Formats: sequence, C-alpha cells, structure tokens
Amino acid sequence: MSGGPLRFDGQVAVVTGATSGLGREYALELARRGATVVGTTTARAQASGEADALLAGSAAAGLALQLVPADVTVETAARGLVTGAIEEHGRLDVLVNNAGSAWVSTIQEGTTAQVRSMLDVHYLASFWTTSTALQHMRGQGFGRIVNSVSGVAMFGRAEAHAYAAAKGAVLAMNQCAVEDNADVEGIVINAISPLAATGMAPDFGLVDPALDAERMSPTRVVPALIYLAHESCRLKGRVLYAAGGRVALSRFHMTRGWGSETLTAEDVSAHIDDICDRDGAFVLENSHEQFRHIPTTPADFAELARTPRGVSGVGR
Repeated sequence: MSGGPLRFDGQVAVVTGATSGLGREYALELARRGATVVGTTTARAQASGEADALLAGSAAAGLALQLVPADVTVETAARGLVTGAIEEHGRLDVLVNNAGSAWVSTIQEGTTAQVRSMLDVHYLASFWTTSTALQHMRGQGFGRIVNSVSGVAMFGRAEAHAYAAAKGAVLAMNQCAVEDNADVEGIVINAISPLAATGMAPDFGLVDPALDAERMSPTRVVPALIYLAHESCRLKGRVLYAAGGRVALSRFHMTRGWGSETLTAEDVSAHIDDICDRDGAFVLENSHEQFRHIPTTPADFAELARTPRGVSGVGR
C-alpha cells in the first residue's frame, strides 16, 4: 500500500561522493523530493567540469543542491562537512555515506597501504560523519543515516580483500551505532548494499549479458535509498540489498548447530555436517540474541542432537 509520495520538504541532507555514480543519483533524487542537499565533490570532478555540470543542471531544474569540496578521508574535512551544513541550514535530517573507491588485489599480493586507503575512505570517513551527525540528531530527536556497505564484505570476492574489509568495518559500525542510539526513537540508522554500473563496478555483462548498463543503472537502486532516508522508514539496523530493480533484506544467520555437555574436538569433526546444516537457521536481530542459543539444560542438548534437515523457520 502507498501512503503518497515520499517527500523531504524542509529537510537537509548530506550526501558524500555526490558528483558521480550512485551518489549523484541519490543527491538529485533527494533534491527532487524537496530536500536541501549538501553533497561533496572532488578535485577531479571540479577539474573535469562534472561538478559544474551537475550544479547547472540542478539549478535549471530548481533543485536545492550545493556541492562542497571536501576530502572525507581527512577528519577535519569530514566532520566539518556535517557541522558546516548544520551551521548554514540550521539542521541536519539525513546523512548518506556513499563516498568510496575500490582497489583490486589478491590478499597475498596486498599491501598495508591499500588496506589503509580503503579504511580511510570507507570506514573512517563514515565514522567521522556519522558520529558528528549523531551528536546533532540526538539533540533534535530525529535523523536518518544510511551507510553504504557491500555484498563483497558479507560474502567475499576474489581480489577485493581491502575493499571488503573496509565495507565490513562500516557494517559493524552501523550495527553498533543502532544499539548506541536505541534510546532515541526518532533516530533510524540502516545500510544499503547496492549493485550498479558505476566507475567502481566490475563488468556485470561478463556475469550475464542481460545485466547491461540499463539493467544495472544506479537509478534502479535509488528507490531503496530514498525509503531508508525517509521519515516513514521504521527499519533499524537493517541492510537492504538493491540491484536491477529488486530490493531484498540481506542478513547473516546462525545455524541450529550441534552440541554436547562433554563436547570434544572429535565431536565437532563427527558432526560437522549437522553444525553447518542451514535448515532451520536462526536470523539474529542483534548480538544479544546469541545468548538465547547457548544450551543450558539437557533438553537443549537433546534438541540440538535432533538432525534438523527439512525444518524451516528462522527462530527458536
């Protein structure tokens, strides 16, 4: 059911990495829906004319979009981006951490410099903007934060260890930020895991010829971002996967497992198939739920000994 257009009238949004790819589409759509958008641009985008073209086009369309030159891998610049937006516009309602880059290398050939560069642009930049934004959002009792993560961090990919590690750090930060701000109902923090044809993306056509530029257009990801950024979103600590017009919840799970009061390494070896069997797996809402699945009575161990093949469900 639809409750009408998702509007952002009177709201202020900050979008990092706003001059190209997904960030550009995020910023434009937020502005089209009424938000005043402060986006970051880079020296490259300014030199190429890409930033000027975006500003000219948005101005012609009557959109409230401004671009701020900011290197979010520098703490003062990242925090200053947020405080500057608040000082100029008097509030901050939406933060979208989108800026990023990729580095292709196998882990055995990787370098510390590669890892640090990925942590700087993905994790530290998101940490600095998020922590600064939350100080303001807590005071106003409202805010929406969307951090960009990746299926590469959740499921792995060859030659992507540094990128995956950094995105994994963002995902972990995101979940902890939710717990740290659970006391303020109006603050909603989630993540988006997009797949789209951008300068950072692989050639999806090599996977499937049907995954062409139109099918993998960033515009097919934008609706999921808009929902997560909107005041109507009530999800907290979720990851929405978005690609090609499909949106899905992406989650980790824990299998039912197997156990014994006198567990030995030999038991683990003998029952490894049961331990790894995903039938009837649990989807955990937060880390606290791990404790619910620790056996404490003989009945709990008896339940684990029952092979759960063919059983469906996600809760204990």
